[in-house]
Amino acid sequence: MAQVHTLISGRPRLYTFVLGIGVGASVCLGVMNFHVLRARDGFYLVQKHHAKLTQTYVDTRQFNARDWVENADLAAAVTADDKEYLMTQELVKTSRR
Repeated sequence: MAQVHTLISGRPRLYTFVLGIGVGASVCLGVMNFHVLRARDGFYLVQKHHAKLTQTYVDTRQFNARDWVENADLAAAVTADDKEYLMTQELVKTSRR
């Protein structure tokens, strides 16, 4: 019965708090270091060049050549991550319209 009493006391709250801080910090680092790209065939993670909170989620399904030029950091990250097919795939599909 003593073990049950210790589990109900204040210690689990401290562990939960510390776990929450750890999970929150991990999510923040992930958001700052990766782009989540939504393409026609799914979601892709692309590593950012610089840790920023901008352009965390980008929907590229309607991107054309002008959009890729305007988002040069994103295009450079996609190229550096060897996922150029995401850019050409979207450009071919939008040019057919």
